[in-house]
Amino acid sequence: MDQKTTPIKDPTVLKAVTHPLRMRLYGLLNTYGPATASTLAERVDLAVAKVSYHLHQLARFGFVVEAPELARDGRERWWRSVPGGISWSEGDFPAGSEGRAISEAVTADTIRRRFQLLDDYLRNQDGWPEEWRNAAWSTNGAIRVDRAELAEFTAELAELFRRWAARPVDETDERQFVYLFAHAFPYVP
Repeated sequence: MDQKTTPIKDPTVLKAVTHPLRMRLYGLLNTYGPATASTLAERVDLAVAKVSYHLHQLARFGFVVEAPELARDGRERWWRSVPGGISWSEGDFPAGSEGRAISEAVTADTIRRRFQLLDDYLRNQDGWPEEWRNAAWSTNGAIRVDRAELAEFTAELAELFRRWAARPVDETDERQFVYLFAHAFPYVP
């Protein structure tokens, strides 16, 4: 989240890159840093050949690149994510178009995955120390704004996410990964 994303405007690229396994692999590379297909295959519990195929597809569209400088021998292939993230806007695809249908389906799937992560936490929260459970947070609310103010609000929120994600972290301390997601949209109460 430390760099701005370039929205995907080609429906073919959107469909290819947002395949659920590809999104997961890209997320793992963003979270943990460079890895081999073997390491990623262990994390997602799939065959190395399948993971390798999907990494090549992400590379084809410029979202991951090989990191040969990390290889210890000629057989080892390392991959790293390209900074910037994956984003798209349904407004970039005309209503009724294949691009809009793909965008809507991918958005719905992404939202389901986000809520699945929240549901997994809620079902397993007793496995976390009390201090972590007490620090976890959830909120919702409504603000009254015009379009420009909503854009300003979401830009500030995105910058806050980026700033916190970009700060240096000591790997030896007690920090945990914390998943954040937010949606801001007009509605009629």
